[in-house]
Amino acid sequence: MFSIPENQGEHHQEIDLRLAGIDHELCRIAAQKAAAKRERRRLRRARRALNGRTPARIARTAFHVLLIVGGAVAFVVGGVMFVMGVPGAKTYIDIGTAAWGLASAFPTK
Repeated sequence: MFSIPENQGEHHQEIDLRLAGIDHELCRIAAQKAAAKRERRRLRRARRALNGRTPARIARTAFHVLLIVGGAVAFVVGGVMFVMGVPGAKTYIDIGTAAWGLASAFPTK
């Protein structure tokens, strides 16, 4: 049905050369993609290092932590006072809730 040409070896060599060229090109593209990824990572790290720890960022984070810890302490004190039956317990629970609400309102970033 199909006839096989006489000079099949030359045809296979040409195909093999083309396939080798394609493989070489794919490897080159993969290396370029990896280099671009490394460069993006390097630039991102440099930008972060440049921004660094500014006083405003430190103060904002400290304020956030202070609100969370202060709210937790006030909430625990209010809970203990409530269990003991002290009339001012609701005030401490409200202070704790307000502090947690403020902490969630102010982002750390």
